[in-house]
Parts: sequence; structure tokens; C-alpha cells
Amino acid sequence: SNLSSLVVELCPGRMAALEKFQPRGSTLRWLLDNEMQAAKDAAVDTKVPSVVLGDSSDKEVKNRMEHVLNQTVQDLLTPIHGWQAIARDLLMVTPQLIGRKDKKLGILDLLDPDLLLGAPVSVARNLLTIFMRLPIPTTVMAMVFFALQHAGDVGASVLPGVQQALPDGTGASLSPDVLGTLSTDLLFAGFAAYIIGALILVRASVVVLLLERDAILAESIRECCRRADNNQTVVAVLGMAHCNGVAQLLRKGGGG
Repeated sequence: SNLSSLVVELCPGRMAALEKFQPRGSTLRWLLDNEMQAAKDAAVDTKVPSVVLGDSSDKEVKNRMEHVLNQTVQDLLTPIHGWQAIARDLLMVTPQLIGRKDKKLGILDLLDPDLLLGAPVSVARNLLTIFMRLPIPTTVMAMVFFALQHAGDVGASVLPGVQQALPDGTGASLSPDVLGTLSTDLLFAGFAAYIIGALILVRASVVVLLLERDAILAESIRECCRRADNNQTVVAVLGMAHCNGVAQLLRKGGGG
């Protein structure tokens, strides 16, 4: 084979944790199989000379995420310059996600029949992976969301008992309408907090999880190409969100 190297969008630490959590041949691996492990196993089985785990380390990602999260909070508190910085980062990634004419993946590529057929399985596997690896936080978030959604119904069902337990007259101000208004206010406050939190997380994800990792992945691919002979090929297995950015960096000669 003329295949010189395989570059996988994982770092050694994440690959080791993944293979420990769902080793090859296990039931979990069958249930939660993914393209990164499958590609690495195929490369090892066919004796590809080099398998490169070319992504940022977990420690690097964590440190950069903390820095950008803190910076985003500061930017939100400074509307003139801070909001401009947030908008600039979000707009920078837009062409990579929607694609352009220069052979990039675009929105229409999401309509690929094979992609659409595999989407339900992929989404189900991702959700199941999150729950199995983080069962307590996932369960707590689901319970909080359920409680906010049904706070009015629960309040109305327990209202008579609460009014009877309170001293005479003190429970008169409580009514289903009051509890319903309170639950609506809580739901609105929770939604507003969610929007702000999502904005902070999205900005950090755009900068650290996408743009900065694009540069590192592009450099890993370029290094493999430098080591390969002229008639050899380097294959990279990337998530769809990275394809446009990494390809653009490789064409421009950038990437770190």
C-alpha cells in the first residue's frame, strides 16, 4: 500500500481513555463504536507504517478553555470592545461551518443520504455516551429541567395541603395563579441564564475546540506529509466541523 500515515482527531490521552472505557471486542464498543477507534484499528490491522494521534492534549484544551471562558465573561461585561471581540470570533468560524465554493463542505452536504441515514444512530450513540460517562450530571440536569417545566402543576397539587398547614390567613395569598406565575418567572430566569451560559460556552468552543484545534490538526497532517515519499498518501480522520478549517490551513500553508 502507498498509505504512509493515518492521522486521527484524538490525542493519546483521550484514545487511551476511550479504549479503556470501551475496548475492542467489548459490548460497549459494539454499542458506542466510533470512527476514530475504527480507523485506528483498521490501520493497525493493515500495518500502516504510522498512526498519529494528532490532536491537542486534554490538559492543553482544559487550560485554554478556562482562559477563554474567563475572557468571555470579562468581554460580556464590557459591551463596547468585549461584545465586538465575541462577535468577531463567532463570525470567523461561520464560513467554515456553512462552506463556500472552494471545495468546502457546506450546508447541502448535510443532506447526503448516507449521512441522514446514519444521523439517528450517531445522535443516539453520542447521547448514550454522555450519559454513561457522566451519569450524575446528566441526570441532575434532566431533573432540574423537568422540575422547572412542571413546577406549576406540582404547586397546584400540593397547594391545599400547604394552605391547611399554615396559620389562619397566611395561606390565602397562595393560589394556583400565583404559583403558575412564579414557575413561569423561574423558567424565564433559567432560560436567560441558559442563553448567557450557552454564549460563553459557544465562544470558548469556537476558539479552543474548533479554531485552535484546526491549527494543531493541520500541523500534524503537514508533518506526516513531510515524512512521506512523493508517491505516498496521508489519510486524516476528522469530525465534519474540522474539515473545512483544516483543509483551508493546509492549502494556505498555515496551521501553527
